[in-house]
Amino acid sequence: MENTVILKILDLLPTKVKNALNRLSCETLSAISEVRMRSSNVTTVTLNGENLYLCDTGISREPVRCVRVSSDDIDEFIYRLCGGSVYSYEETVKRGYITKNGFRAGLCGHILSKNGEMCGFTQITGINLRIPNHFFGCSKPLLRYIAKNGFAGGGGILVISPPGTGKTTLLRDLAIGLSRDIRKLSVNSGKVYRVSIIDERSEIYLPEYFSGCTADVFSGISKSAGLECAARVMSPEIIICDEIGSDSDAKVLASAHIGGVTLIASMHGIGVSSALNNHSVKALIDSGVFTLTYVLSRTNGKITGELFDTGGEKNNMLKYCGIVLVSGAISMYGAYLAGRLGKNRALREALYELLIHIKTGIDYGAAPLSDIFASFHNELLDSVGFTPILKDGSHDAFRKAIESEVIKLPNEISKLYESLAASLGKSGLCKVESELVARYMSLISTEEDKLTKKEQVKQVLYRRLGLLCGLFAALLLI
Repeated sequence: MENTVILKILDLLPTKVKNALNRLSCETLSAISEVRMRSSNVTTVTLNGENLYLCDTGISREPVRCVRVSSDDIDEFIYRLCGGSVYSYEETVKRGYITKNGFRAGLCGHILSKNGEMCGFTQITGINLRIPNHFFGCSKPLLRYIAKNGFAGGGGILVISPPGTGKTTLLRDLAIGLSRDIRKLSVNSGKVYRVSIIDERSEIYLPEYFSGCTADVFSGISKSAGLECAARVMSPEIIICDEIGSDSDAKVLASAHIGGVTLIASMHGIGVSSALNNHSVKALIDSGVFTLTYVLSRTNGKITGELFDTGGEKNNMLKYCGIVLVSGAISMYGAYLAGRLGKNRALREALYELLIHIKTGIDYGAAPLSDIFASFHNELLDSVGFTPILKDGSHDAFRKAIESEVIKLPNEISKLYESLAASLGKSGLCKVESELVARYMSLISTEEDKLTKKEQVKQVLYRRLGLLCGLFAALLLI
């Protein structure tokens, strides 16, 4: 029985409770996680998650000959637990508990309050003594996961379970594993982690289990003060703390994470939904402080754990958004190139309309070229600044507009327009000018037909290549 944890506190317990426990087997004692003593009422134990009566005859589901303690027994136990100095535990008593060597005694009774806040007890009528049983290796599934995957992006682990289901024990074993035993798994290139433990109620750190561990402990301090101090003076790689959930917890955890520290913490709940329903904890998950949740549950007296990638859904969403954006951008670029070809062709068609307008003006109006140019209207050519140059009133306005290169023409067609512009208006004879324009229109039309066929093929090719390249990029990103 020498390895049974409860034996370490047995002599401090009321005599009736001590004697009843002494009658139990070592196996039964090792399975007890709580002893609850109530003034002038029944004493119960939590055994493998089940609430049972502690009786003179052993443990029972019926309160027959159940052990009962008096108010004096309660007071005497508290006095012994505090080593004869209750005053030295005044601060934790105000918060409803006393912790000694890992044993936490939760207190209840008649509360003394000031301004609506608890500041002590006028009488303690009940005690829940939690037994810090340790199960070596209970964190192995998580250690193996860390061995394989590490802490992606610095995101930490949130442990979730109902009360009394082993959160603190798991955190303790994780602290031991990460600061000592993990070297056996060849994790982190065979190195152990620098671990800081914020042990607010002095339950996580038990010196007898931490021999050889690279863990530093801040006990009896609030999480906010402990986290701030640890991050500032100990340069930890990992910080472990118990039972988070408040806005102040979330604020200091987020600050530590920004400083590059990986966080492992626990909270009360029955699943991932519990974390997501707590706005403070959800904010930590959304910001990447916790990317994994490990949910503990008890079935038929056996505790099991299940790992969830709570950061995965968000990461996947970001990844898929990135894939859509990249592949979409590539596809759109292909469509853009095809669209540019189409716009260039439309500009050339508008320019050809100008030639028709010039020939018609020469054939039927016999007006000066400057008047023919001034009477031409086309929105597309207006939009690119071609017609304002054309309508400047000079006889060589057509040449100026062509040479301005506001319209980028293919080489062969550009040469034809430049040659026409250089010759137009030189003869002074309407018939000669009309034939000149007609001849160039024919030459330009022939070149345009050839070019249009090539561009149509290119347009189809650009669109298909854009789509294919977008799909290929998506496959690479996936």
